[in-house]
Amino acid sequence: MTFFRKNIAQLQDIVEQQKNSAKKKDLRHFYTLDDRFHAIIFEGCNKQRILTVLQDMMSKNFNRVRLLSLSENLNTDTIISQHEQILEAIQNNDKETAENVVRKHLQLVTVDREELKERFPGYFK
Repeated sequence: MTFFRKNIAQLQDIVEQQKNSAKKKDLRHFYTLDDRFHAIIFEGCNKQRILTVLQDMMSKNFNRVRLLSLSENLNTDTIISQHEQILEAIQNNDKETAENVVRKHLQLVTVDREELKERFPGYFK
């Protein structure tokens, strides 16, 4: 995985901004930064078209779960920690670690959905 220095610098900046947004409880900005972090990963891998396809395929329900989990402050610390781990793996060109952390990162939505179903059963059918 070859990343340009500018992409790594952008990812570092986003992680710092996410920390600030989490502290300030500015979860809307945190969500925007989360999307940007993911977009830069795809850009750094020169796979922007895959991101576009994924965004088109993601259901509204998926995005609702992400927003609701952020609004409930379920996992901002975990997201930041995983983003730091992904960034470190990219910097070290450690594909195995990057893949393992990304897999865990993607599972957050599933875990959150189950917790949110318990808290807000009326939101889920």
